Amino acid sequence: MASKKISDRVTHQLTIGVRDNGKQKFVECTYPDGSSIAGPDAENQPHPGLYLSVTDQDDIVWSSSHPFWVDVPGSPTGLFFRPLPWKSVKGRDKLHRVHSGAMNPQASGFLPKAGLELKFIVQKRKDDHGDEFDPDVTLLDPHIIIEP
Repeated sequence: MASKKISDRVTHQLTIGVRDNGKQKFVECTYPDGSSIAGPDAENQPHPGLYLSVTDQDDIVWSSSHPFWVDVPGSPTGLFFRPLPWKSVKGRDKLHRVHSGAMNPQASGFLPKAGLELKFIVQKRKDDHGDEFDPDVTLLDPHIIIEP
C-alpha cells in the first residue's frame, strides 16, 4: 500500500496559562513562536495570526497545567467535526488538553472566499472535575481566521 506525504495540513499547538499582574489574573495563550497574549487588550498585543484551512482539515491543540474550556462563539454549525464547547481532559502527564479535531471540509461551501474571522474563548475552570469557570481569572478571547 502506498502512502502520501501530507505537507500542507497544520496542527496549531497553543499553551494556556494564567498571568497574574498582582491586581488581576488573566488566561494567557502562548504561541509556538514564544509570543504570548493575556489581559484586557490581548487582541492588540503582538502575536502570530492563527489561520485554519477547512479544505486541509487543520486543527488546534491547546494544553495547560490548569483545567479549562474552549469555545468559538458564532462558529457556524458543522465547521468542526467536534461539537463546541470543548472541555480539557487531564492526561497521564498531568497536563490538560483540548483537541479541536479536524475542520469539516464540507464547511468550505458556506465560508466567504476571503475567510471568516472568529474569536475563540478560553476560560479557566475551578478544578479538574467540575464545569464551573474560575471567577478569579479573566477569560481570553483572541481570534482565528478560517479559510476555505
